[in-house]
Amino acid sequence: MRNQLTLIEAVLDTYDRPDLTPRPDGTTFCNVAVAAVASAMGCGDLNGKTADQMVSFLDSSTDWSDVPMEKAQDMANQGSLLVAGLDSKALNQAHGHVAVIRPGKVCYSGKWGATPRVLNIGAENFIARAKRGVMTNLAVGLNEAFAPPPKIWVWRPSL
Repeated sequence: MRNQLTLIEAVLDTYDRPDLTPRPDGTTFCNVAVAAVASAMGCGDLNGKTADQMVSFLDSSTDWSDVPMEKAQDMANQGSLLVAGLDSKALNQAHGHVAVIRPGKVCYSGKWGATPRVLNIGAENFIARAKRGVMTNLAVGLNEAFAPPPKIWVWRPSL
């Protein structure tokens, strides 16, 4: 399903939700944010899943297809729903991480070259510029949401 305005509104509405602010105890809400955007786009596949469960589901679902990083930004700009993610094993952490590729201009990373923009809800919430660290106030994207490059999937529901 492609709908750029719905995707933009879903990203902004989700980013503005105060209940998705990281908690002092370290609790974060990437999975809730991704499910909210997906639901707004008409996709209920990710509701109620943890980030690890989302990654596993996206890997096995026939309605979701792998996308190379270099194509992801153009697809989001056309209104396609794309999710980036890695499970806890790949991150060597207690939980996985997921993020939505959002419409916008690519940004450039010394690590990966051109990277797509994201709605990142996690230890740091951002949609455009980093709020802390060495990248404070600089344009950031997928490169700041993940340490190793994540997998990216596009939703292509069966008809």
